Amino acid sequence: GVCSSIAGARRVLVTGLAGSSPLAIGFDYLLSRIGVSSSVVPEGYTLAIRAALLDPGDVFFAISFSGATKDILAAAAIAKGRGATVISLTNFRNAPLVEQADFSLFTATDPDPVYSEISINIAGHMVLEIVFQRLYEMRPGSSEVVARTFRAISDRRL
Repeated sequence: GVCSSIAGARRVLVTGLAGSSPLAIGFDYLLSRIGVSSSVVPEGYTLAIRAALLDPGDVFFAISFSGATKDILAAAAIAKGRGATVISLTNFRNAPLVEQADFSLFTATDPDPVYSEISINIAGHMVLEIVFQRLYEMRPGSSEVVARTFRAISDRRL
């Protein structure tokens, strides 16, 4: 499933463009705190390049409210063609991204594009927190990695 793929991945490429980029950046941060080798790309051209560098055992994690963003769809096709596992988080079950994904997660928010960016971030955050909590439980040594990463940044506070 979703968590098993991420937990066992060699590396994870996380993306979200425009209004979905804050979710992607936040999820990448959470993954790094438990030692998952991840990176985030919130821009289309670089995303295609990074997707072309994925291999079997890697994960492409795409966050897209519409599930129909051209740059994300193109990168997902590239990642899938390279043998990477594609995971999507979107609001629509019949989205093109869902068709490309090996596993899909969903939010259920207002489909109106004018109001959706606020509600998608709240709903998406909740879904990603659940995934993160499960990964934390699954990955051996997660608490030690969190402590180690905390120590690495603790001197940054006054």
